[in-house]
Amino acid sequence: LNYVVQKRGLKNVEIINGRVENIDKNTVFKDVDVITARAVAQLDVLCSYAKHIGNANTKLLLLKGQKWAEEDTLAQNHWQYDLTIYPNKYCLDGVVMELLNLRKKR
Repeated sequence: LNYVVQKRGLKNVEIINGRVENIDKNTVFKDVDVITARAVAQLDVLCSYAKHIGNANTKLLLLKGQKWAEEDTLAQNHWQYDLTIYPNKYCLDGVVMELLNLRKKR
């Protein structure tokens, strides 16, 4: 990600490289545009993490493996989101999940 920021000459970008589960629950984030994750947790758990860090406009780009559809089904028991699926060029049985408008089900 740092390479992309540098090559694109992007400004106003902060990359936090670390484990999301280690982020202090009292930390307040503002203006988080994108959250990415690879091999972190099941989708339902990722949604919980993202809800704490992101806001209503935050986009999630998640690399998921061959069980992505099962994870999606389980997550939809607790979460609502707009989902777009993209092929993953590097993992033929995986996908990139783009989630928008993440909200907890009532």
